Amino acid sequence: MKQTKTIYLEPVKDQTEGEHIETTLTHLIGADRVAFNDNPDEIEIEFDTPMNLNTLEKAVYDLGCTVLY
Repeated sequence: MKQTKTIYLEPVKDQTEGEHIETTLTHLIGADRVAFNDNPDEIEIEFDTPMNLNTLEKAVYDLGCTVLY
């Protein structure tokens, strides 16, 4: 079942960091689409099982970003 969720985080430092986050998350199994919204502190992710929001948030955290909610 496909889901689309937004992860809110502290704004990324620059475009390079944002691209690195998008690329890394896109390569996770189950992640179909990853894109920053108009704000540099919101990532919209479309994913399918077996992926879940907690796993995606942990991946963002592991990249050195602070997940706000």
